[in-house]
Order: sequence, then C-alpha cells, then structure tokens
Amino acid sequence: MQGQCHARWRPAAAAGALACALAAAPAALAAPPVISGADDEIWNRPPEYTVTGDPDATYWWTSTAPQLSFNRGSPFTIRLPQNIRDGRHTILVWTGRDSQGEDRTESARRTFVVDRTPPGPLTITGASTIAAGQPVTFGWSGGEAGARFSWRVDAPTGQIQGPVETTSPVASPAPLQPGAYTLVVRQIDAAGNAGPEAAAAFSIVSVPPAAPASPAPAPAAPSPIAAGALPLPTGPALIRIALPSQNAGRLTPRRAAVVRTRRPMLRWKRGPRGTRLYNVQIFRVDTSRMASSNAVRLRKLRSVFPRRNRMRAPRLVLGACYVWRVWPYRTDDFTKRPLGVSNFCVAPRRRR
Repeated sequence: MQGQCHARWRPAAAAGALACALAAAPAALAAPPVISGADDEIWNRPPEYTVTGDPDATYWWTSTAPQLSFNRGSPFTIRLPQNIRDGRHTILVWTGRDSQGEDRTESARRTFVVDRTPPGPLTITGASTIAAGQPVTFGWSGGEAGARFSWRVDAPTGQIQGPVETTSPVASPAPLQPGAYTLVVRQIDAAGNAGPEAAAAFSIVSVPPAAPASPAPAPAAPSPIAAGALPLPTGPALIRIALPSQNAGRLTPRRAAVVRTRRPMLRWKRGPRGTRLYNVQIFRVDTSRMASSNAVRLRKLRSVFPRRNRMRAPRLVLGACYVWRVWPYRTDDFTKRPLGVSNFCVAPRRRR
C-alpha cells in the first residue's frame, strides 16, 4: 500500500498526500495524544507545541490559523505560521478510526493567545527633590494586569543602580549621595512585549543643620491614598487622580470626561499615511490595591482591530473609570508610539 501511494502521488495534488496518509492509518483508534504546554498561555510570537502519543499512529491537527496537517508517528512538533493574527487561538488534534480516515475523533486541544502589541507608557509619581538621608520611593500608574517592570537609576556619569525587575509598581532605590538623578522605568506585559521607557528626574539635596532656636517643623500630612486615611474615591471621583494620558486631544470622549451611556462611541483622529487598521485597547481602573499604594492599576478588558477611526465600546460598568489607547498599524508593523492615550468615567446610576 505504501508503494502504491508513492506511485500515485503528485506534488501539485496536496490532497493525494492526505489520502495516502489516511490509507496507511491503523484500523484501531490510536492512543489519545498529549499536547505540551498549558491552556491560555500568552505569546508575542507564534508558539510551537510537541504532541506525544502512539508512535505508530496517524494524527491530524488543525488550528484557527487556519491550517490542516497530518503526521505519522509520535512525538512531532506543531509549528504555526509567522503571520498568525493576534488574539485567542485553539489547536485541535484527531486520530482516525479506519483505513479511509473516516470518524476522526478529537482527542486533544490546546488554547493560547498571541499578543504582539507593546504595553503603553507609564506615569511616574514621586518627589522631584529629596533631602539627603530620607527614603527615596517612586510609584507609577498605567501598568497592565500580569505585567512586570524594570527600573534603574541614572546619573550624569551613567547608570548607577539596577536594572531591577519587579511586579510591584514601586521603586525604592538605595541611599544616594547629593546630586542629580533620573529614574527610568519600562513595562513588560504578560506576553513579553516591552513598552517605551518612562523617566522622572529628581535631586538629592543636603540639608543644613537647623539653628538651636528654630522649632522643629510640623510633620507633613500623609497622602490620603497612600496611608488609607480617607475612603477611596469611586466612580467619576477617580478623575481627580492622575490617570494615564498621552496626546489625549486626538481621542474622543475628551480626557476626564464623564459619559452618560454604558456604551459610548469612541472616536480618534486618523493615523499616519499608510495606516491599514488600528489596535484599540480598553482598560478598567482597578481600585482594589489603591488603599496601600498611590499607583493606578489597570485591568485589560478588550483589544480589537477596527479599520475605521471609531467604534462602539463594549458594555461598561456604571460608576467605573477607564483608560483607552489607539495604536495605528501600518503596512507591516505598529507605529513606534500610540496615536493617543486618554481616560473617562461612566456616570453612576442616579438615585430617584
């Protein structure tokens, strides 16, 4: 049978190769295969998976790429095309029940997500002048769920601390001598995409000793958000906190707007010449950790790719605030910077 298959096979007839594989398939159902990895892994490139099962069986597999292939024997590697789209995908693996390849039965599957979009810029918060001997602490907002951060401290002579990787939106450099410094922070999302660097300049200054007759200064009042001294603001009150924004005038609704509908129309100016489509990402402001930190945490809700410069938002939560950004996609890649980043809140339900 194998020799007959080779005699009838022609390079231009891909179906012939599939027919030969089906004719050679064993009559008995092969052992269920196992696909490497775990479901819902996030990748910034097409992943590869290893399938392990019966070494004498014929296995069929397909994916939402789409792609249909077969393989004799086990183990074998599934390689997905380089131009696979961003988003959620599923790989299915079957085994044949008879020599004609009929009654193929799904025996394994694996789901995964491809995300090549880099995360947005961070907004660093912290004092610009710090007395020598005092703790140096900075926070930042705009981090995506599951992201990690890399920070370092630069001086005019070059890098002097870091880089330090952390999942916390806080940097606490070691004590520094008086002088000028810059904190540089970069976000890396769950898929491994690195965002642009954010920088904040600060100075360490010497404090002369106080005169004997001078009274001690009153301690500064703690930040209500950092110390949890006051109830956290909710809903549109969050717009009083610095939410991420960049070139917000290119996006509508305007920055810090309060919309009266749960499905507002989002609009933005056209991208640069050659823009084919846009990546629109919507994040909900997460207040669950703000009682112990003044950093704003974001949770990604949606990532879509409209071709027009407007779209209807998904159904949002009353009283919640959102950050959204638009990233143009040109002929073969995203632009280096987003078209704009803005924020708005949905008005809470009015009491009757």
